[in-house]
Amino acid sequence: MSGARLHPPRSSSSSWAFPIFFFLLSQSSSGADVGSGSCLPHDCGDGVEIKYPLWYNDSTAISNASTNETICGHPDLGIRCQDNKPLLHLGGDIYQVAAVDYEEGTITLKDLDLLGDDCPRARHNLTLSPNIPLVARDVSYIFFFFNCSEKPIFPWYETLYPLTCLGDNSYGLQWNISETPWNAIWGVWGVCNASVVSPVKKPDEQRWNLTTDFTRIVQTGFPLALNLSEAAKCRECQGKNWTCGYVRNRTITAFAFACLCNREGGTCTSASGMLPDLISFSRIHRFGLPGLSPWGGGGGGHAEKDTKIQMVRAPPLRGRIRVHET
Repeated sequence: MSGARLHPPRSSSSSWAFPIFFFLLSQSSSGADVGSGSCLPHDCGDGVEIKYPLWYNDSTAISNASTNETICGHPDLGIRCQDNKPLLHLGGDIYQVAAVDYEEGTITLKDLDLLGDDCPRARHNLTLSPNIPLVARDVSYIFFFFNCSEKPIFPWYETLYPLTCLGDNSYGLQWNISETPWNAIWGVWGVCNASVVSPVKKPDEQRWNLTTDFTRIVQTGFPLALNLSEAAKCRECQGKNWTCGYVRNRTITAFAFACLCNREGGTCTSASGMLPDLISFSRIHRFGLPGLSPWGGGGGGHAEKDTKIQMVRAPPLRGRIRVHET
């Protein structure tokens, strides 16, 4: 691995471009001392360990300084504790975190609306926005149809089960693939007043009897896969005995991935206790440095797409950038 000094572009704005860049870095590097224990694993009381990319979201979990916020996990995976249970909010709905397998990268959720009732009624679909790093894999789906004026008609290969305990002419349909069964949707058009789709764990057997088993099935929960684009960066942080997290400030409105310095591990190189690491050219370009293109050109220093840039702390408004070829 070779190192090279990257010089500012030869332009009329070069005299102020880099001071602004390092000022912005210093803003995102000041704030929480993560060695205080805020990034340590947490247990709400039921044995499920909460750690990166999940994080314990209480009133003190977000470090609010004058210019930045720091969290110890993905912004959309904050966990709150209630009655000793870890809860996750997704799309305005609440799910209990039943289990997390950090090695396999899976999280098992239970819809809070379906728990504690011998005959639960599904009230909403699962909503996963593109920003949430969760993917539905190895799941089946149950389509619930409520308040039907008559039994919907489906093709012979679809089995519709009456959900008699609900008492409102409701039915359930099992669907084992991710594609929407449009024949099922059309089958209830004008017949049923409402429908809800609930993900469930894929069954060991081919088919369930939803009339007798749907309560057990929906209360078991369903797995989602963690799909983190920053996984490689996080492994590099952890290899330095640092902590993975996210920061944002007044300049950057969205949270950005960062390595959080661990004072207790003795690896702190920033007086503030936090240092964004492996700043990419795309991050620099977001700061609006004139004359410097993310992938070279524009009179600035050239770098290939896979080049990594590491910030080295120096006196205020001074610094060096190391360009590491990968």
